Amino acid sequence: MRTKLFPLLFLLALLPASTLTLAAADTPPNLNDFFWGNQGSCSAVTTPSGKLSLFHPGAPGVGFNWCVLVKPLPTAPYSIIVGLEGVIADKAASLGLVLYDATTSKFVVYSSPGSSDAGYNALAAWKMTNYTTYSGQPPYFDLRNGLLVGGLLPRYFRMKDDGTYRTFAISHDKEVWVTIMMVSNTNYLMPNWYGYALRGSGNSRASQMSVVHEAVTQP
Repeated sequence: MRTKLFPLLFLLALLPASTLTLAAADTPPNLNDFFWGNQGSCSAVTTPSGKLSLFHPGAPGVGFNWCVLVKPLPTAPYSIIVGLEGVIADKAASLGLVLYDATTSKFVVYSSPGSSDAGYNALAAWKMTNYTTYSGQPPYFDLRNGLLVGGLLPRYFRMKDDGTYRTFAISHDKEVWVTIMMVSNTNYLMPNWYGYALRGSGNSRASQMSVVHEAVTQP
């Protein structure tokens, strides 16, 4: 047994210390820093472990009924990293990071996961005219591949604005990132708030989301 274990132990000893270091711990945001852009039927609490958790009791049909919890967006350049968990039980429900333009009431929800009115699941960025009206414009992205929206669904999002472009990336560990969107930072809206959005599902089924991590850096 010792002979079989020795090569593995020797290999680990040769690895740089940084290779064996765990990623930084999650830091949830403080609920008191936010206000409701639109509360609707939602509620929000801080869990015993410190997570920010939103709950929607559900609603009949498949209409839009976004609950949006927001706070001021930093001046560019900035980087926002968030970690999300949640439960989506039926169609017409989504949870995600939101950028909001208080001047026009437009906002974009970068959802994970999300289920369309037709019931397909996707990682997507939906452009909304207001809390109850879809803009009709194509989403920034709409990724429906089963390997992405199934067991490999990313847990972390990163929104960056360098003063010229907004980029959106996804990650499982806050270390390795895949960028899936880059647009002008004036595209569709001029956001001045950011936060979290939850759309109540159709068929009167509840949905829930928890924000397990938030970190904002400038530049």
